[in-house]
Amino acid sequence: MTSLYGLIGKKLGHSLSPKIHRFIAEKLNLELDYRLFEVAGENAGNIVAALKTLSITGANITIPYKTTVLSQLDELSPQAAAIGAVNTISINSGKATGYNTDYYGIEKTFEKLGFEPEGKFAVVLGNGGASKAVQACLIDKGIAELAVITRHDDWYPGYEHLARISEKDIIINATPVGMYPDEEKSPVSEEILQKFDYAFDLVFNPFSTLFTKRARNAGLRVENGLYMLIFQAIRAQEIWHNIKIGDAVGNLLYEQAKTWL
Repeated sequence: MTSLYGLIGKKLGHSLSPKIHRFIAEKLNLELDYRLFEVAGENAGNIVAALKTLSITGANITIPYKTTVLSQLDELSPQAAAIGAVNTISINSGKATGYNTDYYGIEKTFEKLGFEPEGKFAVVLGNGGASKAVQACLIDKGIAELAVITRHDDWYPGYEHLARISEKDIIINATPVGMYPDEEKSPVSEEILQKFDYAFDLVFNPFSTLFTKRARNAGLRVENGLYMLIFQAIRAQEIWHNIKIGDAVGNLLYEQAKTWL
C-alpha cells in the first residue's frame, strides 16, 4: 500500500518538495505519494488533526507554521523541543511526533560552505522557525558570538544595528526576503555584506537571489538554501522509513534539483 506524505504551508506554488521526495523514493524503491497541502491561517489550529483524519503518514511543515504545530503534537523529539520549531511530522499508530530536520540541512550546508562555527561571530537575519534551527546549530557548534536581527521584535536589534558592527564571519538570511516572486529584494546592502567572509541564504528560489549576488560581488563564500532543502528532506525520509541514506543520494539530488529552478 502506498503511504501518503505531504508539505503543509500557506503558499506552496514555488515548492520543489514533491519532486525532491519522489526522486528519493525512486532511488530507494520506496512506495509513497507526496502532495502539497495549502492551509489558510484560520485553519492552522487543526493541522495535525487533519493529518490524522486523512491517514497521512508523515508531513513537512513550512512557512508560517513551524511553531504553530508545536502545541498540536503528541510528542516532540528532544532536538525539536530545544529548538522550538518543527518542520517534520511522523504519525505512527495515531501518535504524531514532531522533529526538526532543518537542523541537519543547515549542518550539511555549513560543511559544503567550509564554515566552522567554533569561535566565530554570526549574524542571523530573522527569528522565525528556520532561524531558530540555524541559531541552535550555531550554538551547538561553538559559535562565540551570535547576533539575531529582526524588523518586528523589540527583544532583538533592528537592521540599523548592522551599520554599527565591524567585520564578522558569517551572515545568514533566515527571512523570506528575496524569495520568488520578490526576487528584486535583499534584506541588506552590498556595503553591509562586505563586512563578512561567508553568506548563507536559506532562500533557494531563485537559485541566485539578490542577497547571494551581492555577497558574491563582495567576494564572500556563498551558499543558498537548496542544499539545506535537499538534506532536510533526506533526514525526513530517514525518520519516516527508519533507514539511513548516504550523502551520495543527496548530492545527486542536489545536482538534479538545480535544473528544476
